Amino acid sequence: MASIYQDTIDKYSAILEEDSHNIRALLILARIAIKEGRVQEGVDYYTKIFDIDSDHPEALYMIGFISMINKDNDKAKEKFLRLIRINKANPFIYEYMSFLDFSSRAKYLELAIEINEKLSIRKKDYGRYSYIAFKAYLWGEYKLALRYAELAYNANATNTISNLLGCIYYKLEDYDNALSYFYSVSLDLKNSNLFTLSNISSCFKQKKSINLAVRYLNKALDVNDTNKFVYYSLGYIYANILEEKDLALKNLNRALEIDSNYMQAMHAKLLLN
Repeated sequence: MASIYQDTIDKYSAILEEDSHNIRALLILARIAIKEGRVQEGVDYYTKIFDIDSDHPEALYMIGFISMINKDNDKAKEKFLRLIRINKANPFIYEYMSFLDFSSRAKYLELAIEINEKLSIRKKDYGRYSYIAFKAYLWGEYKLALRYAELAYNANATNTISNLLGCIYYKLEDYDNALSYFYSVSLDLKNSNLFTLSNISSCFKQKKSINLAVRYLNKALDVNDTNKFVYYSLGYIYANILEEKDLALKNLNRALEIDSNYMQAMHAKLLLN
C-alpha cells in the first residue's frame, strides 16, 4: 500500500541519490518513517545524519529517545549527555536523564524544573508533570515532587493531583497545607472517599487534634466499614493516645476479623495484653 507521503518520499529519495549527505532530505525521510511506524528505517536515516553531523540535535534526540524506549539505556544516556554538553537540552532531556541516572536524578529534575517554570503551562502537560511528581514522591524526593505537582495542578487541578499535593505536604510535615488539599478532594467527592478521610484523620493526629482524628476515621467507616486499616488506626489511637483499652481492643479485633493475618493489628493487640 502506497504511503500518503509517497510523492514527498520520491522527491527526497531522488535528492539523496544525487547527494547522499543532504541532511534536509534525510531528516524528512526519517520523520516520515517514524510517523508511519517504520521505526528502524527512521533510525537508519537519523544515524546517517549523525554520521555527517555528530552534534545534530534532532538526530541525537531521536536516537536517544528510541534507544531509551528499546531499553538501550547506555546509548540513550550517551546521546542525551551530548545534547546537554552542546547546550541543546530541553526539559524532556533532563527528565529522561532522571530516569536513566538515578544517582543524579535530583540534579536533572532541578534543571528540568528551572526550565519548566519559565514556560507557559498547558493542559496537555498535565500527564507528564503528574507522572514525574508521582515518581519523585515514590523516590522520597518530596520537594521536587511538590514543584512538579504544582506544575501539574496549574495545568489541570484534578482530584488526583490535589490528593498527591496533600500527601507531599504531609511528608514535608506541613499539615495545614496537606489538610487544605485533602479537604478540597473530600468536598468535591462529598466525603465519599475513604482514603481521603483517612488522610485528613492522619493530619489531625499529627496536629494533636485527636478528637477530630477519630471523627474522620469514623466518617471513613461510614463509607466502608470493612476496611482493616481504619479499624487498626482507631485501635492505635485508643491504645496509644487516648489510653482506652476496651475501645482499642474492639477496633483491633474488628481489624483481625477482616484479616486474621493482619500483623500490625496482631502486634498492637499483644502489647495491650
